[in-house]
Amino acid sequence: MAEVARLFRAYEAWLQVPLCLEGFEAEVASLPGFYIAPAGGLWLARVEGRACGVVGLRPLEIAGACEMKRLWVEPSAQGLGLGRRLAETALAGAKERGYSRLLIDTLPKLETALALYRALGFRPRNRYNDNALPGVLFFEKDMTP
Repeated sequence: MAEVARLFRAYEAWLQVPLCLEGFEAEVASLPGFYIAPAGGLWLARVEGRACGVVGLRPLEIAGACEMKRLWVEPSAQGLGLGRRLAETALAGAKERGYSRLLIDTLPKLETALALYRALGFRPRNRYNDNALPGVLFFEKDMTP
């Protein structure tokens, strides 16, 4: 969990947006918290043994839905396809756990992430949470066969 916490904090610093509005400090302090299996999950990407990417999956109080959170790869490891592999791993984890929908919220400035989400079949949707960050975008992937 120390590596997950380190990457979550590095993501917040890189993002340059305070995630305190989302209860970020409590989330990090309680890891694995709502990411705990079997309903949730946490995955790390490693390069030469060093954790350099992370993604989390957590259940939602929406029927059949879960949320992918904190998908991030350190700048030194970007361009290696790790973000896509982490997102695909979270999608597979959601399917294994029986979810029919995977939801995400993200910011417009995260253009690479937006392109990835669209390429993976995520579609825009209405707000599903109380994320108070300005300009937040919401997406959903239907995972029913």
